[in-house]
Amino acid sequence: MKITILDDNEAVLRTITAALKQLGYAATGFTSPAELEDFVSRNRDVSLMIFDQLLESADSGWNIARAMREKFALQIPVLMVTAYPGADLVSEITRSDFAQLLTKPFGLQALADSVQQSLTPAADH
Repeated sequence: MKITILDDNEAVLRTITAALKQLGYAATGFTSPAELEDFVSRNRDVSLMIFDQLLESADSGWNIARAMREKFALQIPVLMVTAYPGADLVSEITRSDFAQLLTKPFGLQALADSVQQSLTPAADH
């Protein structure tokens, strides 16, 4: 399964990408929303998109995730990752039918569990 990761912290991005590869996923990381958007426009077989919430860019990971899903009419699930899960973000993700939240710091097992849960259709939860 193909997973994309957007995180502007290169060390964190490398760590998550390596962990996903260790778990057997084809993981591709991006530090810029534009690079990710270009990749997704050419690779419609992405199974999961992982976004860091706090990005140096002008927009949040959550807003970028929603905009990309709308722009490309994607049904791809989203896993949001953040060290600062504010009440508004938690509420929006909880209300969505396509996103899960993973709070930093996390270990390999928590990442594996969150990815698996994200990839499981909502009816199966």
